[in-house]
Amino acid sequence: KIINSIKYGTELEIQSPLSIVDFISSQDVANIIKTLITNKIYGIFNVGTGKGVTLINLAEKLFLIAGAKSKIIIGEREPTFVIANTSKLLCSIGSFDFRNIVKDFELVIAKGMF
Repeated sequence: KIINSIKYGTELEIQSPLSIVDFISSQDVANIIKTLITNKIYGIFNVGTGKGVTLINLAEKLFLIAGAKSKIIIGEREPTFVIANTSKLLCSIGSFDFRNIVKDFELVIAKGMF
C-alpha cells in the first residue's frame, strides 16, 4: 500500500499506524535459504530481521525519500506487533548482515527504477 500510494499519488490510509512490523528484503530471504541449503541445515526457522518498525515511521521515511505529496490518513486501531524471533536461525547460520529496506528504497529512487 505504501509503495502504490507513492507511485500513483493516492492517499495512504494506515488503520493501525503504531503497529510494528519486521520487514525483510527478498534478497535477504533468498540468501538465508541459500545458506541453509548450502550448509545442509534443516528445520523450521523464523526468517526476518528480528527488528521492527512502526508503519507510520516507515511510510513517512519512504514518502520523504520519494518526495511524495500524498496524504497519509491515520486510523485508530490498536497496534499489532509482528517481529520474527531469529534466535534459532542465527544460532544455525551465524551472524547475518541484513539489508536496510529504507536504504534499498533510496537506491531504487536514485537509479530511477521506481
